[in-house]
Formats: sequence, structure tokens, C-alpha cells
Amino acid sequence: TQFKYLVKLTNFASKFFNMKNRILFFVAVIILSCATKSCKKPEQYDLSTTQTYHHLAIPLVSAEIDVQDMLDRDTAGLISTGSGGELLLAYTIPSFSVSSQDVLTLDNSIAFTVNSSPASGLPSSPSYSGSLSVADTSLYTFTFPSNEEITSIEYGLGAGGNHPLMIISVSNEFNHDLELAITIPSLELSGTNWSDTVSVSPNSIGQTTLDMSNYIMDLTKGSLGFNELVIQFVISINGTGQSINPTDKVGIDFQMTDISAFDVVYGDFKNQQISLAEDSTSFNIFQASESAIDFELTNPSIQFNIENSFGFTSQMAMTEFYSQDSSGTIFNVTYDSAATNLQAAPFYFPSILKPTSQGATTTTDIYMNSSNSNVVDVISTTPKQLNYAPSIELNPNAGPNSNYITSTSQMTINSEITLPLEGYAGGWRMGDTIPFDFEVDNLFSGETTIEEATIKFVTTNGWPVEVDFTLLLLDSNKNTLSTIANDELILQSGVLDASGKVVEPTIKVTELYCDSTCVDELNVTQFVVLSVDANTANYSGQQPVKIYEDYKLGVAMSLLISGRMF
Repeated sequence: TQFKYLVKLTNFASKFFNMKNRILFFVAVIILSCATKSCKKPEQYDLSTTQTYHHLAIPLVSAEIDVQDMLDRDTAGLISTGSGGELLLAYTIPSFSVSSQDVLTLDNSIAFTVNSSPASGLPSSPSYSGSLSVADTSLYTFTFPSNEEITSIEYGLGAGGNHPLMIISVSNEFNHDLELAITIPSLELSGTNWSDTVSVSPNSIGQTTLDMSNYIMDLTKGSLGFNELVIQFVISINGTGQSINPTDKVGIDFQMTDISAFDVVYGDFKNQQISLAEDSTSFNIFQASESAIDFELTNPSIQFNIENSFGFTSQMAMTEFYSQDSSGTIFNVTYDSAATNLQAAPFYFPSILKPTSQGATTTTDIYMNSSNSNVVDVISTTPKQLNYAPSIELNPNAGPNSNYITSTSQMTINSEITLPLEGYAGGWRMGDTIPFDFEVDNLFSGETTIEEATIKFVTTNGWPVEVDFTLLLLDSNKNTLSTIANDELILQSGVLDASGKVVEPTIKVTELYCDSTCVDELNVTQFVVLSVDANTANYSGQQPVKIYEDYKLGVAMSLLISGRMF
């Protein structure tokens, strides 16, 4: 009778101890019983023949696939959330910029010569002791590649050590003293024209230098009203009694350096096209997705943020714009700001705002979305690469134009492809590999008889997708041992509200029979591959859903053992 109570106590304790400790507990109870009572041993008992029948649940795998597991690792740092927690995946396109040097090509160094023969009207003479003065005006005309009409150039203090200089050299071929009085109406400082006088000895060279810092180069003084530098000079010859040759001349050489170091340039920069470098952006939306046969985002957009400090109106254009998948297939991006006639590149975007005052900067935001382009169709093909060749058109409307640029003027174009994770997908396969190091046999003694083994799955679906689970058992070399639950675990999407958000996960418990071969394979399994085939809820009806940051897809796997164990 006493032994019967001990057996009952042992059976009760077996629920709380693992198999290896049960025999120790059983023996301890006997010893304790002998210690508290006069334990006599009237007969021998064979403990090896004592067995108990148990049902054990052994946890094997617990895994969870969340948003970060699903999304491409290359998008790290580009994931943000909307006000309601919905995820936005953004790809930043490298910035483009246009500088003042791109708009106006102004040579840094210019040289030209003016020749004069003031004595050409005098007869040859063996000697000349008189005085002669001749006045003249000369023009230097600037030329620009786009036929720009520049009215004035303002120079500052020569910041950074770049002082615009004009060096005037006077060569005197006469045997007489020469004086050059020079005035440049096109160079003004505080409303006063620059002037100077250079005295040059017979058959020698004289020189004067002007630092044009703080000067204004007014190019409207000529007959054209633009691009002309007007120079006035008076040559005076004072005879020395030497011979005079009517063919002798005076050469005036002008050398201007660092004239591109301007502060502001005014004029009509004309209609011109500035091509920017071609570039591309590569992106894969899902890392763990082996395929997305029909994946489509319902609300992608491309935003161009343009900051402009140039004093002219302009437009951005795309001379090329297309997507390209891994097979090389080309898909043209089409656009029309009025959404009435979508066209493939080349096409133009709306006008870029012009600053209202010099030194100010304006910001223009331009969007490509489902209302004015086919970006929905482009993104739905999950392109591997988006290729583009932008350009900027100056003064797109008919002139004349009143423009300006400063030395720091710049147009910067920042672009971003925003993919709200809202859409639908079919035939979407994703997966994850989980390390597995668990030998079932280590739990039991050699006397154990397992009569039944069942693999139990508890799946929790917090995604808005219907999923079919498949688990692959792999050995240490990642060779497949067997497939468990081959598309047998079908789990419905989480419960959605009217806006397409999961408000309650779907939980399902599934049990699959595991025979002796299955148990043997579990003993040598080193990796478990969790593979999922997914469709968004009501995919056939094209009901879009949103992906939120707290979505999770979980699976817990355990082994249920029934049998006589010792």
C-alpha cells in the first residue's frame, strides 16, 4: 500500500520534472519514506520494469518575421512612418546642381590690342619739334556661346584674393615723347568713369594697372546697347627734334584677368538648355521576396525639390526617363503636368519660381504621381533601376529677358521616390532561415517507447496577407532533409478595418503527424527554412492594403510526444 502511494506521488511529480530527474525523485521519496517510518524491506522490487505513460510538448522553433525582415536591407535609414504609423519607403536620387559658371561662360582672361598712327597725316620730315594730339575711341565686344546680351558686370572687393585687373601697356615706336590719356566710360566707380595718363619715352613701353574691384563694367555704352566695352584715348606726341616716320604707330595692349570673379551680372541670358549628368537609382522593395509575380504599389510618387537663386525663370525637363528590369526590359516613364496627354521623355515640368529680389532663394516642389504620370505602372513592375537624364531650360518664354546671376547663384535639385507601402500582391514568396540545434533523443533513455509524435504549429498572422507555410529541414550542409507542412498551413490575413489596416491578428493551431523518420530527421536538423507564399487580402478583387510598422508574422513549432517513458 505504501508503495502504491509512492507511485501516485511519482506520477504527480513527473508532470513537473524532466525524465532524467524523475528516477532521482522516485528514489528520494522512498528514502524519505524509510526515514520517517520504520521502513522494512520484506521483498525486492525491479524498478526497471516500472513505466509511466506521458504526453510531452517540446518547443522546437519560435520565429517572427517583421517589417525589417521583409524590407530590403539596402533601404536602411530610408524607412519612415506616416501620421498613422503606416510605412513610407523613400529612395533618394543624387542631387543635381547648376552654378553660375554653368549659366554664363565668362573667360577668366581677355587680351586685345588697339593700334594708332597719330602722325600718319604728316609728311616725312628729317626732324620734328612740334606737338601733336589725336583722339580716338575703340570698342571691345564680348561674345558668348548662347548669344547672351550682357548689360553690366558688378565686381566686389575681390574676396578670396581674386581681384579683377586691367593691365594697359603702351608701346611707343616714335623717336619722340608720347603721352596717352585714357578714359573708359564702361568702367565706373561711384558714378565716375575711370581715367589715367601714361607717359612713354621714345621707343619704349609704359604701363598702368587698374584693380577693378568695386567697379561696375557698364556694357551699354556702345551702339548695340550690350556686350561692348568702350575705350576713349588721346595720344599726344611731343617732338624731340628727331625724324618722324608717318608709319610709326602707338600700340595699346589690354589684358584683363580674373574678370570671372564677379559679384553680379545683368542682362538677357537668352533661351538655353543646360544638360545635367545622366544617372540612375537602383532599388529592390523586398529583400526576403523570392518573387513578386503581381506586386503593385497604389500610391507611389516622385518629388523634385528645387531651390533657385538665379534671377531668371526656367523649367526642368527630362530628356530620358525610363525603368529597366533585370532582363533589360525598358519601360518608359510618361508625364503631363495637366494630366491630359501623357508623353514619354523628353517632357517638361512646370516653371521653376524666380526670386523676387537679388540674393533671395525660392523653393519649388514638383510631384509625379498617379494623377499626372504612369509611375504607378512603372513601380508595379518592381524595376531594378530607374534611369534619367535631366536638363534645365533658361528663359523658356520669348524675350527680351531681364536676368541676373550672382557669383553664388545656384539651382539645386533634390529628388526622392516615395513608396507608401500600400498596394496588393499575388504569388509573393518570402522566407527566412532559422538555426536549429536540437536532438529529440537526448531527452529520453533507451527504454523509452514513443508511440505517437505530432508537430504542432501555432501561427500568428498580423500581416494583411493570406499565407501558406512550408518548412524545410536542412542538415549542417544546408541540404534538404524533408519538407514539413508543404502548403498545408493556410492562414488567413489579419482582420482589417475599413482603411485596410490590421486591427487584430489571426491565430491558428495546426497539428501534423510526425513518424519515426520525421523524428530521425529532427535529430540531425541544423536549419529550418520558413517559406511563405502570400497574397494580399482580396487580391483577386484588387483591394489595396497598407503596411504598418508593427506588423508581424509569427510561427511557434513544438513536438508533441506520447508514449511510455523511463
